[in-house]
Amino acid sequence: MQEYDPSPTKKGTYRPKHTASARWLPTRPPRRGWAYLTTLVVIAAVMTIVWTSVAPALTIPKLDPPVLPTFDAGGNQSLAIGTDGKLRAWGDNEKGGLGDGSVEDHRQPFVITSNHLWATISAGEWHTLAIATDGTLWAWGWNSWGQIGDGSITESRLPVQIEPSYKWKAAAAGYGHSLAIRSDGSLWAWGYNFNGQLGVGGIGDRYTPTRVNYDTDWVAIVAGDYHSLALKADGSLWAWGLNDHGEVGDGDIVDRYAPVRIGQENQWVSIAAGEYHSLGLKTDGSLWAWGMNTYGQIGDGTTLNRLNPTLVNSASTWAVIGAGGRHSLAIKTDGSLWSWGENLRGELGDDTTTMRTGMVRVGTKNDWVALSAGRSHSLGLTDSGAIWAWGYNFYGQLGDSTTIERHTPVQVLTDVKSSVTTTTSSTTTSSTSSTTSTTLTTSTTGGTTTTTSGSTTTTIAVTQFSDVPATHPYFEAIMGLGARAIIGGYSDHTFRPDEPVLRKQFAKMIVGVMELPVTEDDWNDATRPFTDCGLDDLNSLYPHDYIAVAKANGLTEGKTATSFAPNAQITRAQMITMVVRAAQHANIPLTPVGADYAGTFKKYSDATHGANVKLAEYNSLLDDLQVTGSPAAWLGATATRGDVAQILWNLLQMNQE
Repeated sequence: MQEYDPSPTKKGTYRPKHTASARWLPTRPPRRGWAYLTTLVVIAAVMTIVWTSVAPALTIPKLDPPVLPTFDAGGNQSLAIGTDGKLRAWGDNEKGGLGDGSVEDHRQPFVITSNHLWATISAGEWHTLAIATDGTLWAWGWNSWGQIGDGSITESRLPVQIEPSYKWKAAAAGYGHSLAIRSDGSLWAWGYNFNGQLGVGGIGDRYTPTRVNYDTDWVAIVAGDYHSLALKADGSLWAWGLNDHGEVGDGDIVDRYAPVRIGQENQWVSIAAGEYHSLGLKTDGSLWAWGMNTYGQIGDGTTLNRLNPTLVNSASTWAVIGAGGRHSLAIKTDGSLWSWGENLRGELGDDTTTMRTGMVRVGTKNDWVALSAGRSHSLGLTDSGAIWAWGYNFYGQLGDSTTIERHTPVQVLTDVKSSVTTTTSSTTTSSTSSTTSTTLTTSTTGGTTTTTSGSTTTTIAVTQFSDVPATHPYFEAIMGLGARAIIGGYSDHTFRPDEPVLRKQFAKMIVGVMELPVTEDDWNDATRPFTDCGLDDLNSLYPHDYIAVAKANGLTEGKTATSFAPNAQITRAQMITMVVRAAQHANIPLTPVGADYAGTFKKYSDATHGANVKLAEYNSLLDDLQVTGSPAAWLGATATRGDVAQILWNLLQMNQE
């Protein structure tokens, strides 16, 4: 067997030292062989980040909600979303996979100019998929087999929107194929399909998204080089595509052209797919692996391929997983980072280049919260929002301004959006609009900005607010809106759900939920809609332009005909009225209050807000709001940040149905 040598000689030339060079592009990638062309899988963890006064601890994964990645390691490139919602990219750019309009490599992170705020990212070999906070799907880079999904086979060096009519909640980029889940839970695939990795029932490339089957309960996806994995909302595991080494996990070595269920268990919560191997986590925190094991990437102490999911070790404290080219990474619930497999370029981060068939700890830090494994390099995120990188660095994929490979983690970027949980709609969960949702979720990192949502080669991610535990009644709503950059937290990692909300703050949030465009031209001081807001700051859209858009779209009529009282606290009744107006503006069908109405607010008869409150409750817009004491007194009191998050989350779900 020839040694794999990732060191390039010249771009575009073939290096005979290994059979599948990263720079030599065959007409089709080899069906079998050592293609070290990985599709790195990210943050394959379904986890909730729990903050303590001493150090962050990760909980054992749960299926609901899953997690979507906000950073990813591709073949030889890396991308990350900052707390400001902007995308950073660095490394190999030969096929335009960084999205800056050029083919020049970058040795350190740079901001990709865009009009969008980004929620989740997935990097393939040379192409990239990303979902914006508005749920739109974008792709760019290499496109030889239609993996961008725009109907062509022409590479794009800038982001191209895919199927603008639809909203998306998860995406995964493989070597030459792409997967994505729509907001309705349906699964779609496109690109290279010689081994059935699209799951559409046969082979043959697809140049636009093609539906995989008619199921609508898909919640998580990952794309390996030539195989794919997915989870359904019931916790079942499915796989398809190339199966030479058992990477599908069904006990055979026959390629699968459509999803096949792996076992009969409903305990899977997180998945990761590498070059020719797969990883999975179960609800009990146990770690499983299958597929190729020539380099120890299974982690069971052997080099024997595994055709079925195999328990890696006896520990039951695993929270995050990632599968790279021929190596694997994982984080335990105590925040420690572990690695195993191929280590030719230091991708394990243990300060050696020694292959490991069993797990080795990476350093002594206990603040790791998310990770991503590329082809021969690795990325990790700490609770402070810092990205660390190690491994192969010829193209600058580590982002430390050099091309020197690193055998231990080096910090390369700060203020990165962390993992964010997401909720999932499912036939097995409650059908009320407030408790079921699509797999977009959120949270913010340590910054003061609002943040993201996502998807993944496995899932999307954002850190949890320290004062909003998973048991908080508004947890799902707060995390969900955070992922869409509609709400944000404070620099101390708190959200402060019990604090009051000002009228100007609410105007911005409801405009964001309704996805109404806002520009600096929306407020004109000479013809201002309200006289008590002062002059507009031309360097900021907040609050004037948001207030103007809310007024123009009928979401608010102001405190009076000419005043808005921007710094006054908004009452719950006022909040509800604005939400009802927003629903009506969006043509969301609201059922008139029927004679059967016997809700909490049946006796509430306020002339301005009474009818709207009843209409909102009758149509489930008030679901999960924590009403205490007298209904009238509760409505007249100031709305809290938690109240606002919940009702806007309810509105968002109705607007997506």
